[in-house]
Amino acid sequence: GNKCLNLNSSSSATQTITAVYGGFEYDLSAFAKSSGSANITVTFYNRSNEVLSSGTKTFALTSNNYSNITGRVTAPEGSDYMVVSLNGVSGASQVDNLILRLV
Repeated sequence: GNKCLNLNSSSSATQTITAVYGGFEYDLSAFAKSSGSANITVTFYNRSNEVLSSGTKTFALTSNNYSNITGRVTAPEGSDYMVVSLNGVSGASQVDNLILRLV
C-alpha cells in the first residue's frame, strides 16, 4: 500500500544484514506487484567481500496484482553477511512488508 517501496525500471534499494552464519536458513516473504519486471535478490558474501554464488537466490516479481512472494535461502559455509536487493527492471513495481526471518 501507501508506505510501500516504489521501483521504476532503473531503480534499486539494498539492505545489508550482518552476523550471517553458514548453514543457517532464512525465509523471505514480501507483498509485491509489478507492471513490468522486477526482482528481489539475496546475495551472500564472505569476510573478504567476495560473492558466494552458491547461496545467491533471485525471486521474480511478475504479477500486476499484489501477491505474496516467498522462498527460503541457505547461507553457504563461509558466509559473513548478506545483501538483499530490490531491483526494478522494467515498468513500475511496488514492494511492501519485506521480511527475512531466521528459520
